[in-house]
Amino acid sequence: MRNISKKGAIEVQFGWIFVLIVGVLILLFFVSVVKTTGKSSAAEKNNDLQVSFKSVVSQSEIDVGTTRTIGLPGITLNFKCFDDNKDSSFSQIFPYKTIFSPDVVKGREILTYSKYFEMPYKADYFIYVTSKDIRYNFINDSNCYSGPNKAMCQSLLNNILKELPVNITYKIWNTVSDVKENNNYKERFIFINSNMNSNSVSLLNLGNSDVTGIKIIPSLTANQMSGSVIYYKNNAGSTTIGSTSYYMGIPMLIGAIISEESLYECNVNKSLQKYKTLTEIYINRTDYLHKYYNLSNSNPGGQWSICYTYYGKIDKSFHTVLSDLKSATPLLKFDDIYKESYILKDGIKETNNDLMIGSCPMIY
Repeated sequence: MRNISKKGAIEVQFGWIFVLIVGVLILLFFVSVVKTTGKSSAAEKNNDLQVSFKSVVSQSEIDVGTTRTIGLPGITLNFKCFDDNKDSSFSQIFPYKTIFSPDVVKGREILTYSKYFEMPYKADYFIYVTSKDIRYNFINDSNCYSGPNKAMCQSLLNNILKELPVNITYKIWNTVSDVKENNNYKERFIFINSNMNSNSVSLLNLGNSDVTGIKIIPSLTANQMSGSVIYYKNNAGSTTIGSTSYYMGIPMLIGAIISEESLYECNVNKSLQKYKTLTEIYINRTDYLHKYYNLSNSNPGGQWSICYTYYGKIDKSFHTVLSDLKSATPLLKFDDIYKESYILKDGIKETNNDLMIGSCPMIY
C-alpha cells in the first residue's frame, strides 16, 4: 500500500509540473503575440506618420510662405541632415530636401513653413520645421537698440521677425536676465551684433533639457544680407562656444535661427550644390544661345545680332558667381556671392525684358 501511495503522489506531482509547463508555454505564446502586434502597430503608426509628413512637406513647396500646423501630441520627430544608418529619423524620407529644424521636434503642435532661396533665380525651397513648444528669445540689448549700429541692428531684427513662420513661439527681451522659464523643452537665444561671448554671458539654466544661443554678426559690406553666425550651448549652467558658420539672405538666416548648428551647415551645403548646378545649367544655356546667334548671324543689323548682344551682357556675372560657388570654401565667400547675385539679378531682369521684346529665347 505504501508503494502505491508513493507512486500516486509522484504521478500527481508530474501532472502539476506538466500543467505548469503548458501554462508557461501558453503565456509565452500570448506575450509573443502581444509584442508582435505592438511592433506591427508601432511600425504602421510610424509609416502613417511618414506618409502624412511627406504630404505636408510637399504641400509646403506648393504653398510657399504658408505656415502649416500639425497636431501630433505624443509624437517625436528626429531629424538629421543625412541618415546613412537608416534609423528612426525622418532624414531617410527627405534625403535631398533642404529642411531646417532642431534635431528633435515634439510637442502639442508642429509648424512647417517654406521660403524660396532666390540668388537671384529660384535655386531651392527652404523648408522649416519647428514646434510651438520651442521658444525663440531675441535679445535686443543695448548694443543693438542704442549702439553705433542701431539702425542696421533694428532693421535686421525687423526683417527677421517679418519672415518668421506664423505662430512660432518667440519673445523679445532687453537682457538675458529678463528671460523667465516657460516650460519649453527647448530655448534658443538670438543675439544680434551683441558683445556677448562665452566668457561674458552665460545662457540661463531654465530647467530645460536644451538651451542654446546664436550670435548674428551681419556684414556691413553686404547690407546685412550676409554675415556670420556663432552657436553657443548651455553646459551645466555655463556657456560653451560652438562652431561659426555663415548666412546669405534672410531665408537662410531663419534656417540658422531654427536649426542646430550641424543640421544648419549641412543643409546649407546641400542647397549650395543645387544653386551651383542650376547656375551651370543657365550658363551653358546662355553660352549656347550666345554662340548660336553669332554663328547664325547672316544679317548683322537684324534680330539675330540683337539677341547675340543681349546674351553677352551677363556672361561675366554668371561666371563670377559660379567660380565662387565652386571654391573650396563657398560659405566664406557669401558676401561676394550675395553682391554678385544681386548685380546678376538686375542684369538678368533687364536682359530678360530685352530678350522678350526682341523675340529672343529668355535666359530662364
